[in-house]
Amino acid sequence: MLAYDSSKTGQQQVFVKPASGQGPERMVTDGPENKELYDWTANNREVIFGRENKESGWDLYAAAVEGNHQPRPLVVGPFNQTQARASPDGKVFRSHEKEVPALAGRVPVKNCFTGRKLRFFR
Repeated sequence: MLAYDSSKTGQQQVFVKPASGQGPERMVTDGPENKELYDWTANNREVIFGRENKESGWDLYAAAVEGNHQPRPLVVGPFNQTQARASPDGKVFRSHEKEVPALAGRVPVKNCFTGRKLRFFR
């Protein structure tokens, strides 16, 4: 499966398509906010992406590539969270802020620049 972001619908959204190039593409995200694709989760069932919030900056979400594409929050905070990556074993989650245990419930982590706490969701 290939994942990519595109603004062909008017807003930047995340799409998936079979790696063979055969078959339809599916839009995994929707809504008026811009999205930016960053990575796949370790099990390859979800994509990790940033969603722009005009009031608080970029937040991180994951959405399933099959079935219900309802985004689930990974990191939500009053500052930009971008460039997210998941480790191959799924135990560590990395953004431009710092490396933290991945999705281990709510993990109290502070932004290393501002000292503000981040909220992680499972």
